[in-house]
Amino acid sequence: MKTLLKFIGLFDQRERVHGVELKAGLNLITGRSSTGKSSLIEIFDYCMASSEDTIPHGVIKDHAKLFFVWMVIGETEYIIGRDAAGKEFYIVDNLIVDDIWQLSTDIFDNHDYKKDDYKIQLGILFGIDAPNTAETVEQLNDKRKGAQRPSVRNMMPFILQHQNLVANKQALFYRFDQKEKRDETIDQFKVFAGFVDANYYALSVEASLLQEKIGRLEKKLSKAQEDIHETYNRLLDDISVYSEITGGSILEDLTEEKFTENPESFRNEIENLDYFEIKIDPSNKPQLDKYRKLESEENKLMAQLRETQLHLEEVIGSIDYIETYKNALEATHKPKSVSINYSVCPFCHQHTEHTLNEAKGLADAISNLNDELRNIPSIIRPLHEEKIRLQEEVEEIKGKLGEVDKAKDELAEIIEALKQNYSLQKQAYKTIYKILSRIDLASNEPLKELQQNIYTLRLELNKKMAGLNVYNLEQKMVLAGRGIRQSMAQYRKTINFETSLDDYSLVFDLEKFELYFQKGMNEYAEKKYLRAIGSGANWLNAHLCLFLALADFFYTHKKSTVPSLLFLDQPSQVYFPAQKDTGDEFNPEESGIGKVDEDMTAVNRIFSLLYDFCKKHGNGIQIIVTDHADDLKIEGLEDFEEIVRARWRKEGEGLVDLRLES
Repeated sequence: MKTLLKFIGLFDQRERVHGVELKAGLNLITGRSSTGKSSLIEIFDYCMASSEDTIPHGVIKDHAKLFFVWMVIGETEYIIGRDAAGKEFYIVDNLIVDDIWQLSTDIFDNHDYKKDDYKIQLGILFGIDAPNTAETVEQLNDKRKGAQRPSVRNMMPFILQHQNLVANKQALFYRFDQKEKRDETIDQFKVFAGFVDANYYALSVEASLLQEKIGRLEKKLSKAQEDIHETYNRLLDDISVYSEITGGSILEDLTEEKFTENPESFRNEIENLDYFEIKIDPSNKPQLDKYRKLESEENKLMAQLRETQLHLEEVIGSIDYIETYKNALEATHKPKSVSINYSVCPFCHQHTEHTLNEAKGLADAISNLNDELRNIPSIIRPLHEEKIRLQEEVEEIKGKLGEVDKAKDELAEIIEALKQNYSLQKQAYKTIYKILSRIDLASNEPLKELQQNIYTLRLELNKKMAGLNVYNLEQKMVLAGRGIRQSMAQYRKTINFETSLDDYSLVFDLEKFELYFQKGMNEYAEKKYLRAIGSGANWLNAHLCLFLALADFFYTHKKSTVPSLLFLDQPSQVYFPAQKDTGDEFNPEESGIGKVDEDMTAVNRIFSLLYDFCKKHGNGIQIIVTDHADDLKIEGLEDFEEIVRARWRKEGEGLVDLRLES
């Protein structure tokens, strides 16, 4: 997002304006320690709806009534403010500011927001249009799983490098010590990069909903198909009974495939039967033959059941025996150690090996006992597995016996009906009615309707997926990672890392947001993370390469919502600690901790890189550096004062100008 931060400051209790005017490109606010330089980044963050007030207590908090920033977002100017108590939030747009120093708090009248609305409105100003980042129905219904609204707060890690972060070997990004914030920022990167929008998430949720519907219908379809399969098997039984009663055949063309596809055709065949033509074959013996066959099968199953049950009892007995034996071994008292010594006869004073041999025997016995205890698990484990297998086999045989008993009962019903003068002719009719009922039951299964509904939903799902494929998100993420890596390699040429890293590429993992040096490109390539590399200069340079690459990435992607802005607080601290800078002028000899000439050369290179970076981007990217380094020699810059926006070194100078109090 094209932006320009024009002012950071505050109104004091007497409504006087204090702050710094800023310009496009590189901006430097320099000065001695404790003048409020580092507070500028905190004020910006505070005005960007931070839930935590990190503006330092002291002079600034004692004087401040309201903090504000003056900013151009896109083509519109905004003044964004927040009172010092953190309870009032303001956004004023399209305001013509002739002189920022003459501004009054009256401009905020009738432009206040509640905190949540304020945060949402800020996101809208920067072009964030997605109401949430939910990609599934589950996430949409559970805010903890991804239904959060993309927030301007999660863009701050890309543009703020605080003093304790800019040269940190453990941490890269602001607020990443909070896992929830870290995960949200990583997840919302694709939003901030402009890769996806509200429509993407809407399509994702709709696709997820369709997949759920299809899943439910497919379960119903599977159940319906199982029911038809069961009905088909019952139908075969009925046809068998009909043959047993009449000695004739019916529905000879029946197959499961034909029945599933068109059960009504078999109903028509039954209805076309001439019931008066159904004859009973007096020589028919299928009932008796089937009964004998069932009895034979039952006998075999009973024998198999008994054999399996006996085997199972043997296995259970073996397990019980081994468990009892194990418990007995464990209960046996065993000395912890055996002291082996020669004994001496008290009468003849000769050495004897009797005690020695006894001790060795005891040691061998203890060793054998331990070996047995160790081997028991390997013996008992297969027995438990065999027990489970046999138990399952017993249940399977019992199930088969139940089916045989049911078939015998059906034959018994026919015989019993004959005893009660219920003729075979009538029983044949009764069986035909049962066959018709089974066919009707299958015909009522909404298989075709289910299949049609699934087909329709799949067509709709394919359209949603085609819409998602247009975003080409996976490829964009790959290209983004490659582009960031190439940019880092370019910026790395200007600032020096240790020579031991010359053979390593600087890599940023977009999935995990990790930065490391890598030697080689294959999956076994050696990696070195910052925490495993020495030198504060290496840590600082790695941070600069990454954040310049990110700023370049967001700036070149026109749909990006991240402001074209980068804050760097005290980057020279590696060479010139802030606590040593207390004079009226910056003195490298007094402020430095190493070789002054080498340190100044390194700092000059850093600022030359920043200046060249802004220049190559037509000053479209704004870099704000708060530092105590001064009077630097920047390559390509004739007048150092061109980048200095404020210099606070004299008594009373600072973010809050105490000279106004006198």
